Amino acid sequence: MSNGKVIVALSGGVDSAVAAYLLKKEDEVFANFLQELKKGITPNPDILCNSAIKFHYFTEYVKKNFAVDFIATGHYAKIVHENGDYYLSKPADNNKDQTYFLCQINRNLLSKIIFPLANLTKKEVRQMAEEVGLINAKKKDSTGICFIGERKFESFLANYFPKKEGKIIDVNSKKVLGKHSGIPYFTIGQRRSLGLQGQKEPHYVVGKSVEKNIVYVASEEKLKECLHSQKITAKFRYRQPEVSVKIFPIKEFEELKVEFEEKQRAITPG
Repeated sequence: MSNGKVIVALSGGVDSAVAAYLLKKEDEVFANFLQELKKGITPNPDILCNSAIKFHYFTEYVKKNFAVDFIATGHYAKIVHENGDYYLSKPADNNKDQTYFLCQINRNLLSKIIFPLANLTKKEVRQMAEEVGLINAKKKDSTGICFIGERKFESFLANYFPKKEGKIIDVNSKKVLGKHSGIPYFTIGQRRSLGLQGQKEPHYVVGKSVEKNIVYVASEEKLKECLHSQKITAKFRYRQPEVSVKIFPIKEFEELKVEFEEKQRAITPG
């Protein structure tokens, strides 16, 4: 453990909860969340919440108001100090790994952050909490987006996105399979709550067009065909050797993204 004064960020108090809520309603997190949904993107507000609020506004507040050297939080992550630099690393409990949610933290702050749970599992943490008599030792883990709470995601979005009916189209057959009430209510890979009638096999969302207000879906069988592994090669000059590539459909499957497995030089447009 580092020497020096440490301030611990504890969640649960009404003041900190209200302060965080007000910040989240600003452009930093909450408005960004809604804007991304409107574009047809599925955002993760927890990542922005950590980088903007917990490890930016909070650290700035601490610097101004407390004479401390470090900030400690209960995240499951590890900070590695190597060759004079600091890196975010996975914790001992791979099942509770939160580095995904911490990926946008300013790297310059890592030297001033402590994650005391880095080498503990969740089970060990609960056991320790019971041994020292903490009242929340058996409290259930929180899940979902914090500013939505216990409400259903769809009912929450209804407060900000009026229903805008559009078509649900099978990306392979081009047939209209149903109607939807708004692009923001759907995410890539979604299977449940699609509202498709008369379909014997499950379908998944594979694309969205905000401009056309269309949700594209594919059956599980067709999805497997799309993902079927096959060797694809490409070249962009006549006498150039063919190179292995990966193909990704984009622009609602009207265009393809091609990734070369080896670095290429001077690919000219056209």
